[in-house]
Amino acid sequence: MVSDELLAYYDNNGDNFINPEDDIDEEHWTDFLMYCDENMDGSIEACELHACIVNIENVWRDENCPEFGDAYCECPYIDYECADAWTCPMVESLTNEIMNNMDTNGDA
Repeated sequence: MVSDELLAYYDNNGDNFINPEDDIDEEHWTDFLMYCDENMDGSIEACELHACIVNIENVWRDENCPEFGDAYCECPYIDYECADAWTCPMVESLTNEIMNNMDTNGDA
């Protein structure tokens, strides 16, 4: 995953953040702060980096193939549970099950 590679490359001190302590050059650090530091705390954590990459991809898509639409990718680094929440694969499975059982004429 691109965000894993970038975090591993720039996080020189292994604290799971990209920040000035990583001895990053000024130009790259300024870009990270401008485009990726969503909560403006002076550090870029994994979900901020992931969202930043998705945003960059969507800007590229808007300019180069607007008919393709935007990407939406949940942050894979979130570590929480909600016992009754459905995941995207669960929603997809339920949708397919309902369509298979209810769409009797096959017109989707």
